[in-house]
Amino acid sequence: MFHKSNCIENPVKTTKKVNNLVVCSTPSQVAKALRILTTLMNKRYEYHQSHWGWDWINYNLRPIVVVFDEFAATMSEADKATANEINDYLKQIIFKARQMGGIYLLMASQRLTAEVLERNISSEFSTRIGMQNLDRISLNLAFPGCDLDEIPIVDNIPGHGLIYNDHFDTLIPQPFVAPDMSNIDVPSVFKHLFEENEKNSFETEDYWPW
Repeated sequence: MFHKSNCIENPVKTTKKVNNLVVCSTPSQVAKALRILTTLMNKRYEYHQSHWGWDWINYNLRPIVVVFDEFAATMSEADKATANEINDYLKQIIFKARQMGGIYLLMASQRLTAEVLERNISSEFSTRIGMQNLDRISLNLAFPGCDLDEIPIVDNIPGHGLIYNDHFDTLIPQPFVAPDMSNIDVPSVFKHLFEENEKNSFETEDYWPW
């Protein structure tokens, strides 16, 4: 999980495989983790070619979820070289990871602009969510290919937003109300997930970095 924060405390102290690369707090750490992840993805393509048409599920590879919070803030903090490196690795992961990589990216940001997120990247996300009332620039990036004048207006209160998924039969995002998750003990949830992950039958990957 890649999460930008001023204070990072590892919620899973009992899992040996968790280390400082799992949680990142600076742009350079994010770039390094994405570089390692891109290498892992390319190794999977290199080592799993024996069955035409198979994907990561057929090969029983371990799935990976990348949580990139405060994307715009991270990119604004990064120097030009680091920002370009992050963007380059994100492009590779977004465009290549679905078939063999088994890598899923969850990206969150308070406000999106074309300067921090290219339109060709945002259009690749199969599910897009905008919370409360967004300005037209953010709406255009979150829901590309959609007539902004047709987008429904939602209540500007916490939990209310718009959602779009590639399986919808329309390009127009739909209003929804998210459940209140403020009382969920997030560290306990992740501890449970990591402990469950220790008991699995995924294929052993000698090049696995974590």
